[in-house]
Amino acid sequence: MFDVGITFSPGQGALLEGVIDLLDVVEIEPQTYCLRAPSGEEWIADDVLEALAELPRPKLLHSVGVPVANERFDPAALALLRRVGGRLGCEYFSEHLALNRVDVDGAGEVFTGFFLPPEASLREAERIGRNARELARAVGLPIALETAVNYLEDASGELSDGELVARTVDAAGAGILLDLHNIWANERNGRQAVDDFIDALPLDRVWEIHLADGCALDGFWLDAHSGLPQPRLLELLADLLPRLPNLRSVVFELLPEHSAAIDMDAARAFLEELRRLRPTHGRRPSLVVPRPRPTGAVDGSAGAGTRAQAQAILGLDGRDGGPLAGDRGVALYRRLIADIRFSQIVTALPRTTREACLAHGPDAFEAWMRRFCGASSPSPFPSGEALGFVDFLGSIDTLAAAARSAAAAERAAILATLEAPERTA
Repeated sequence: MFDVGITFSPGQGALLEGVIDLLDVVEIEPQTYCLRAPSGEEWIADDVLEALAELPRPKLLHSVGVPVANERFDPAALALLRRVGGRLGCEYFSEHLALNRVDVDGAGEVFTGFFLPPEASLREAERIGRNARELARAVGLPIALETAVNYLEDASGELSDGELVARTVDAAGAGILLDLHNIWANERNGRQAVDDFIDALPLDRVWEIHLADGCALDGFWLDAHSGLPQPRLLELLADLLPRLPNLRSVVFELLPEHSAAIDMDAARAFLEELRRLRPTHGRRPSLVVPRPRPTGAVDGSAGAGTRAQAQAILGLDGRDGGPLAGDRGVALYRRLIADIRFSQIVTALPRTTREACLAHGPDAFEAWMRRFCGASSPSPFPSGEALGFVDFLGSIDTLAAAARSAAAAERAAILATLEAPERTA
């Protein structure tokens, strides 16, 4: 028996209300509810956290801010997870087997703007497993590692995608959050076949499954969380269920911006189908936390291959792609990172965008965003992108007065919003 759930983020109240009777659990991504101080500190307002705690279903905790392949973790981010997990009464939490920060020679730690894959090596599996143990200890909950999407070409490295996950969770003493859409997208994009990936995993460690939909872009299939899962994923799930003795939850993921386009009857029919796949007898299994496998004396520093991949994607290695020259995935990652940054700027600065486009045209405004992004690293927070872009616009002598005035006003509004109210640490 497993629970059926959905991820719940700001802006999805109508979806939750429309399907709540079909749900056993609700999965919370705490970073999507965060306010952010100018220092970068994140917190959840007390009233927001209380509202989440009062949702009429048990909660799962899914972090999207401290992926385990990072080299270090922000203490404030760990405190956030401890607070939320404790208040929501969560039995475990999950995080991505990926990275979103990397140390760059001469530049220090850089935020990547997107989850990037680590090198598939034994050394990295040991390092990331050690990191996951430390993260779980700091949060005070067992951890499940999510199988991530990887848009780079399969270079047939030291480990296959499935072996990297298996070795890492073994070293971590962790469970697995098996994202079926991610590994199906990897197969469609030329990486390891789904069946081979699954066969490499210790399936008794799978505590949770994610299902989502994607879309096509530049010859790739993206993990876009953009709609109801396709029939192939339900087929994969049905075939896999008898092999998962410790599966506790199956969760449907959908980004808030796509919620309004979802047909409620279709969403209900999908969740009802998930419920029909459940065994007709038995109970949800108890949480069994495996013991970590002892690892060698590996430190937290990312391996050379992981750093090289990230620096090549970010264009920070001084070469055109470096070790990934010719890999189509590099261009895709760069486009996705730029698209996210553009979206954050336009969303945070609507008046500035409107006035600049009216005075100079959309092409000129997009060119300015490209120049700004090309000359700066991504910011972890939309407010940081917006404030950085306003500073960039200040250097443009020809900027129309109306756009300059709008930028100053929106800058002041963002700074006022970021002033930290009283909050519980």
